[in-house]
Amino acid sequence: MIESKRILLKPESRRELFQRSLKRYNVETFQELARTLKVSNSCVKKWKRGDRYIPSRLLDELPKREMVLDVKDENWGCRKGGKNGIRKLHEKYSPAILTEWRRQGGRKARPTFWRDKRKAHRIVRKIIKNRMGKRLRRILEKIETHKDYFTNNFPHLDTTAVPCSKNDLKRGIKLPQVMDELLAEEIGVHIGDGTLVTKRNYFSVRVSVNELEYSNHLARLYFQLYNLKPKVFIRGSICGFEIYSRAIFEFKKSLGLPPGKKKDIDIPAILKESRNMKLISACIRGIFDTDGCVYFMKDGKHSKIIVYSQSAKLIESLTFYLDKMGFEPKVYDAGRKIMLYGVPMLKLWVEKIGTSNPKHYLKLKQIISGARSLAWIAFAQKGH
Repeated sequence: MIESKRILLKPESRRELFQRSLKRYNVETFQELARTLKVSNSCVKKWKRGDRYIPSRLLDELPKREMVLDVKDENWGCRKGGKNGIRKLHEKYSPAILTEWRRQGGRKARPTFWRDKRKAHRIVRKIIKNRMGKRLRRILEKIETHKDYFTNNFPHLDTTAVPCSKNDLKRGIKLPQVMDELLAEEIGVHIGDGTLVTKRNYFSVRVSVNELEYSNHLARLYFQLYNLKPKVFIRGSICGFEIYSRAIFEFKKSLGLPPGKKKDIDIPAILKESRNMKLISACIRGIFDTDGCVYFMKDGKHSKIIVYSQSAKLIESLTFYLDKMGFEPKVYDAGRKIMLYGVPMLKLWVEKIGTSNPKHYLKLKQIISGARSLAWIAFAQKGH
């Protein structure tokens, strides 16, 4: 008998071993061999197939080295199972629950602790409630701290120097005289999916074809702003509209939206200097509706808002203003992506910024349906 080990043999050695084992234990079938060894029939089949390491007690002689694929200690399976068990415990339960379990005796406490699922669930709910409470308090503290930063200033726009072509006058194009929420949202849409080209005073907005309803919304928005009815087109996987207008082209340039590539685009200075929360929120809404998404994580319990941009300046500005509004933005991908994690962030987003994109609206509604407002949370925390 060789030293107590677990051994993985090559196929030809396994066949020879089990034929000898039938003679050694004086049995005729492998089912009888399984009963003699006091193991299941499926276990013997797995030994024969090489799915499991064979215990050394089945070997009547030391196998040749060239016939052995691998050798492990007798208790290696127990160690592996223990490590997997601990890993699954840490995946399933929070550190606070595991600490409480160890405090009550660890494995000895299993019958009284782990079987008491209600107790474990109460601890989990308490931990989540405490974490949620801390996060909400941080949000409310940020909102209270920065409430004096924002103003109610709606800047007036001087469009007298903006040139208009004969075609613009013929179509009756009008330019906004005041920076309002509609114009701020349109600026956000331009930053996200707009294209401004000097040649022929070209401007276009293109979104995915599955956002046709949102594209129609943008066409109505341009009618409200410029008295222009752009025709929505569908081309392959995209949809949107195109505008050729010198007045709109020059007006956009005057707002600080340069033509060409948008690698260094940013929120225009006129919006930043206004420090108007409604205007900045509307601009962020336009950026989110075109360059953002609402993402459900795999566990089905967590979600996040993501905004992408190739402009590091834009990501920096978005991070600054979101922080002022009470959010906790996280920046990833070398300053090219912003993420907001968790339902509290999504609730705050709906209250402060919102969305005009039906696709985003349905997801946000699904996540926070029935959720109370932050005002109610603040009221409850004060003990009223």
